[in-house]
Amino acid sequence: MKALIQFITTTLAGGFFVILPMVLLYILLGELFDAAIALGTPIADLLPADAFGDRNTTHIVAALLLLVVSFFTGLALKTQIGKRILEWLEAKILEPIPGYTVIRDLSDRIGGDHSKEFFQPAIMDGPGDIRTPVFIVEEHAEGDYSILVPIAPTPAMGTIQIVPRARVHRVDLPVVEALECFWHWGVGTEKLIKHARGTFKMRE
Repeated sequence: MKALIQFITTTLAGGFFVILPMVLLYILLGELFDAAIALGTPIADLLPADAFGDRNTTHIVAALLLLVVSFFTGLALKTQIGKRILEWLEAKILEPIPGYTVIRDLSDRIGGDHSKEFFQPAIMDGPGDIRTPVFIVEEHAEGDYSILVPIAPTPAMGTIQIVPRARVHRVDLPVVEALECFWHWGVGTEKLIKHARGTFKMRE
């Protein structure tokens, strides 16, 4: 009975933490598009009503406005001044927001930035013959790792452990491929082992 309650609880929590970001993203995009409509309406009023056929001219102008602003914002962030402004915004406004740095670093890892240690896929040696796919979340000065042992199929959830570095073998794969292993209930784990660095402990 206890195992059933735990299963139901973790399943509900896992589903909730999958749905919650989607709902928040939907609300945020809705607010952003409403702002774009407010800015784009004066422009749309200058165009013929059938400028885009039978489609809503205001909505199309708003979408185009979002694309243009996003492009030039991304372009600006590639400049030294833009990078400094972003660093200032992060330090003063964004980083104090709980969870921002986690989402940022994970997004960087998914985007192919391997300069950060956060969420590095790895394989951990466990007791006996057990090997566990994990993610490195922090490296300690004394040589230990803080690792996340995810729960399939919701790798954003799991337990945190502090283990010696010798027990953890980094995996040279993009973080997305490691996440897919958990999303697919362990299918693809062999690929993680093949790309793990170092030598696993000898099996008895």
